Amino acid sequence: MKNEITVKVQNSLTKLEVKSALLVNKYWEQTKKNIVEILQTRWGKYALAIPLAINGMSIRAYADGVDAQGILDSIMKNLKPGVIALGSLVAVVGGIQLGKGFTRDDADAKASG
Repeated sequence: MKNEITVKVQNSLTKLEVKSALLVNKYWEQTKKNIVEILQTRWGKYALAIPLAINGMSIRAYADGVDAQGILDSIMKNLKPGVIALGSLVAVVGGIQLGKGFTRDDADAKASG
């Protein structure tokens, strides 16, 4: 009796599996048709091309055994003289404009300085 029930349950499950596989195939075919119809339009092509382009621009970088703080320190060490020079140049130009503003009594030159 117990074996008969197990066989019936297994047969029922097999039938359900077959039906579900047929339904999945049916809906998959319909989905493929819908996708093809959407891709026939101009906006459908954009909807496909834009995410693909964004995905293509992404890069995965793995830093295995690399000291990130050491890399950052070396970058800052190389950029430091240029940043100091640029800041000094901006300060000198601003000082000259401020001086001209005071000598000419020009409020705009004082503000820009």
